[in-house]
Order: sequence, then structure tokens, then C-alpha cells
Amino acid sequence: MKKLLLTVALVLAVVTSLVAGTMAAYTQTLDETSNPITAKTFNLTDSMSANYKQDLKVAPGGTYSYTVTIENDGEVDAIIKMNASLANATGKTAIQGLVVNGISGLSNISGTVASDGKSVALTTVGNSTSGVLKAGQSATITFNLKWPYVDSDAANARDNADKGAASSVFELSYNATGAEDATVTVD
Repeated sequence: MKKLLLTVALVLAVVTSLVAGTMAAYTQTLDETSNPITAKTFNLTDSMSANYKQDLKVAPGGTYSYTVTIENDGEVDAIIKMNASLANATGKTAIQGLVVNGISGLSNISGTVASDGKSVALTTVGNSTSGVLKAGQSATITFNLKWPYVDSDAANARDNADKGAASSVFELSYNATGAEDATVTVD
């Protein structure tokens, strides 16, 4: 009986190994990335026309301008939002007739002057590829201010009231958001 049990056990072992195959496992470890993954730089600089920081004396009939250049010195494209407005100087009343008369030199930046002529909102336009200030590019925008001369009693009274007493400031601000529109494929 012992022989029979031993024979059955051997036969089962042989049959099991034939059916199951060999019992080996293979493993392999792949290398980690060889170079670091680093965040791109995001850097915008601006320059204003010389008169932006100077006192400016204005009169009815005059046209004045301020120019700003925004340069994308970084590695990431930027969506730009810009606001400009005429406001009263501290402790003064604003010059009533002075308005933003127009904007020029736009480079994929769009905006409209408010109906009262006192402010403008600008933004880059287009899709995520064209509606940005691309890395290495710059945009120059000129804001034209005008104090129209109107020969009427009401306009003359208004202009005379502003003479020597009213004072406005041109305020300009912008913010930017980085916008990457590229899929990087690692080979």
C-alpha cells in the first residue's frame, strides 16, 4: 500500500508539472528620467513713454498720448488683461472734458473705450494659440487722450471751471496669466 501511495503521489506530481508548466517569474526595473523636470519661467516687463511719469499740462483742443510696451521675457505664453482710466488726482476734481480718444498699435489685444470716454478695458483675443502674448514677443499700445474744444456756452463754462483747478491722472494696470498650449511628447 505504501508503494501504491508513493506511485500515485509521483504520478500526480508529474501530471501537475506538465499541466502547470514551469513556475518562474521575470521582473525588470526601468531607469528613472535622466534629467529633472523644471517649471518654465513666467516674466513680463513693461516700459512706459517718458511722459507717463511727468506732469502734463493740458488745454481744450489738445491731444496727448501715453505708450506702453509689454514684453514677454519668459518661456510661457501670456493672456493679458489691461485696464486704463482717467481719474481725479488726489484732492482735486477730474478734468471734465478730457477723454480717452482712441487706442492704437494693438497687437492681438482688443478693447473698447467706455461710453463716457473715461476708461478702457483690453484683453488678448483669439483662441488659446493666437490670443496670447507669445514668449519672446512684445505688444505696444498707445492711449490717445483728447480734450476736445467745443465752441458753446456750456462747454466754455465747463472748461473755464476746470481751468487751473481740475487735475486728472491716467491710471494703467494689467495682469497676466500663463497659458501653455502645447502637448510635449517625450520620446
